[in-house]
Amino acid sequence: MGVFLEAGWPLGVTNRGKLTICGLGKMTVGGIGPTDEVWYLTFHVRKRDPRTAWYGSDMADRKKWREVLDAEAPRWSSMSSDELLSKLHDVQVYEVEHDSKTYQVEVELLEDTDTYLHVLVAVDDGSLPASISPVTTTFIRQKPHHVR
Repeated sequence: MGVFLEAGWPLGVTNRGKLTICGLGKMTVGGIGPTDEVWYLTFHVRKRDPRTAWYGSDMADRKKWREVLDAEAPRWSSMSSDELLSKLHDVQVYEVEHDSKTYQVEVELLEDTDTYLHVLVAVDDGSLPASISPVTTTFIRQKPHHVR
C-alpha cells in the first residue's frame, strides 16, 4: 500500500502561506535501515493574502468574534468568585447569535488558588481550521479576604 502524491497539490495552510508540493525525490543515505533509501518531498510556501488571518480566517470574521468576546467577557468578569466557582466546575460551552450569525463561546476556570480565580473566555465561529485559534481574553477575580 502506498500514498500517491503529485507536484502542485496543496498540503495545507501555515502562518506564512499555502504549503504546496513542488517535487518528490529519493536519496540514498547510509545506516538508517534495510534499504538505506529515503523518499522526500520539496515544498513551496506561497505567501498568504494579507487580508487573511491565521488559519485562513478572514480578518473581518475575527473582528466579529472580537465583538462577541467584548460582549461576553464583561458578563463573566462581573460575577463574584463564588458565582464563578459554582458555574465553572466544568468548562462552559454555549452559542450566541450576533448579527444573524452563531458563535461559540467557551469559558474555563484556569486557576483556583487561595486568593484568586483565573478565568478564560474564548470565542470562535466553530469552523475549521479557523477555530483552532479563537479570540480570547482572561481575567482574575480576587476571592474575598476572610478574617480569622
